[in-house]
Amino acid sequence: MTPRTDDRRTADLERLLDIARRLGATVDLDQMLAAIIDAATSLLDCERATVFLYDEPRDELCSRIATGIDASP
Repeated sequence: MTPRTDDRRTADLERLLDIARRLGATVDLDQMLAAIIDAATSLLDCERATVFLYDEPRDELCSRIATGIDASP
C-alpha cells in the first residue's frame, strides 16, 4: 500500500469507529437510520441515499429515510 492509500484506509476506519459509537449510543430506530445514512453518504461520497425496510405483512420494501432527495414535484 502507498502512504496515501494507508491514510485513506485509516480515515475510513476512523469513520466506521465513529459510526459504531453513535449507533451504540442510541436505541431509537430513526436516529440509528439517520446516522447510518449520513455515514454512508459520507463514506461513499454520494449525494443521495435511501434506506428501505422490509414490511413483512405487505411483502414489500418501504422507504424509511432518505437524504438528498427533493420532496417537491
